[in-house]
Order: sequence, then C-alpha cells, then structure tokens
Amino acid sequence: MFNNTATREENGRETSPTQAPARPEEPAEREELSLISSVPVVSPALALDEASVWYFDSGGRLLNFIFDQGTEQVFELPFIYGVEKVLWPPTGNDFIIKAADGVFRLYKAEEQVFIDLPKNIKELAWLPDGKRIVYIWQRADGGLELKVSNSDGSNYSKVADLFTEYRLVSSPVEEAALLIQPLNEGVNRVFKVSLADGTFTEILDRGKNIAVKFSPDGKKLLFARLNEDQGLPELWLHDFSLGTYENLKITTVPDKVVWSASSQRFYFGLPKNILVGDPEITTATSDTLYYYDLASKQTAKVPVYSADGSVDYRDLLITTDERALIFRNGRNGKLYKLNLQ
Repeated sequence: MFNNTATREENGRETSPTQAPARPEEPAEREELSLISSVPVVSPALALDEASVWYFDSGGRLLNFIFDQGTEQVFELPFIYGVEKVLWPPTGNDFIIKAADGVFRLYKAEEQVFIDLPKNIKELAWLPDGKRIVYIWQRADGGLELKVSNSDGSNYSKVADLFTEYRLVSSPVEEAALLIQPLNEGVNRVFKVSLADGTFTEILDRGKNIAVKFSPDGKKLLFARLNEDQGLPELWLHDFSLGTYENLKITTVPDKVVWSASSQRFYFGLPKNILVGDPEITTATSDTLYYYDLASKQTAKVPVYSADGSVDYRDLLITTDERALIFRNGRNGKLYKLNLQ
C-alpha cells in the first residue's frame, strides 16, 4: 500500500506519500464542489429532514444553509466565546457546545437558554434517544467515573469507576459506549462498556489505535491503527456480530470518513501525503475522495473538481439517499457540498 522508504519535502516539512486504493475504471466526468459558507465553520450537522445544514462560524454564530433556496440564515443565540465543537443529538433540537474554557453548555431550544454543565465533566457523548448523555466525571479527589444522566445533568447514575483517562464514543443504537485509551508508546486498548450494568468488553487489545467510528446500524466499527513499519494510520473494519477484524489498507483516519445510511459503504478522503509525526492527521492535507463498498470489497474514486484547489475532507456528512456529500475543507475551514448523483 505504501512506499516504505520514499519521503519528500513539501513546504519544508517531511511527509510520507500514500498510495491510492486499486480500482479498475474511473468515471470521466468530474462533479464540481459548491461553496456553502464564506467563512470557516465549526461542527456542521445535517438537519433531521436533510433539507439544510447547521453549523457555527468562528465567531460563535449559529447558521443554517437551506439547500433548495441556496440561502444562509443566522439564528440569534446568547453569545458563547470560543466555540470549539458542537455535539448534536441524534434527534431533537437541543445541542451541547464545548467552549474554549473547557465547559460544556447545553442549549435548551424550547427555553432558548444555555445551561452550564458541571466543570467535572471531561468527556461527553449523546445517547441514541437524544435526551440523555454519557460522560466521564472527575471527582474532587481526581478519581474518574463513567456516568449517565439527563442532558442537563439531572437524574444521574454511576456506571463504573475508571482508572485512566479515556476518549468516549457512544453507540448509535444501544446503551453502550466505547472507551479509548490515550495514544502512547505501548498498546492503547479500546473497551466496550454496557451502560446498563457496567460490563467491560475488550474490543481492541493490540496496536496503537487512534480513533473509531460506528456504522449507523451499530454493527460495525471503523478504526484507525498505526502501521508498525511506516507509522502511518490504516483503516480497519471490525464486525461485532462476526467478531472479525480486517485491515482495509486505506491510509486515512475516521475524521475523514462518513458512513452511508445503509452501513454498506463509506466515503473517505485519502491524503496524498501525511506529515511525519502526525499519525492522527491533524495537519491539513490534500486528499482524493473515494468510497469503499463492503459487499464487493471494492474501492472507487469519486471524481471531484475544486475551483479553490486542494481539498482536505473533514467532518463529512451524507444524505440518506447518497445524493449529496457535505464537508468542511480543512485547508480553509469553509463548508462545501458535492452532488454525488
């Protein structure tokens, strides 16, 4: 998949080249990207009816772009300084902001107010019902606990004690969450935790695992693991029901991936080069867009033309009918739409 030895200098930085997945033919026509936002955006999300997309701009304003009308609306909210990311629920109109001060704030749409969640919350994710959250709580003595509560922190219950810091990802369909150990020199394990009884199941027990992404049906998991030879991330596929693990040999990370609604394929940005020492690919890259079909195990290139030049695919969204792909270009932070059909 990779060229093990070749590296080159790009803008004065050492990079490792990646190799495109093999696929027979390529469509002749290229679809042109259309610009949605004129400014950098934070955490885009499709509206539930998929007729528009929601996002914050770098100044903390909430905006909504309506596809059919091609218009952008601004929604007045109480000002929050330094919106770093937004956690949108699977359903409902409330959402949670993480601000630059590290505090999570719940926006209650009906009351049109923000509620500060306790500062003890270090990691947080929505549960499938869109009304409750799972989170990592730091006690006054520094100890860590996994908890579940209503979105405003009320009616909480302790799931389990934790003995190290984790990144947290909730299942899209069941009362379960994944806990990812920090990336370090050794193996960083990933555990699946039942939120009903606190049972831990070790999902990934080897390698350096960077990030994970559930399929919409919750039956499969994409995760990135560092290749031992090159130190570059590769996508793996885990099937929960079959208990199988497959190295797809695709050099990218889940942040550059979006599953189709059917959970039968996913689209991904493949970087041409990855900065050495940046295994999580946080630095902007120049990507080619592909999709991978699980049934045929085939990879196909999606031909794209960008008048703005190179594209770094981040925060990808896709409509249920797979007619449109929306994403943030990491090279300029702006939001774009690509018609797939």
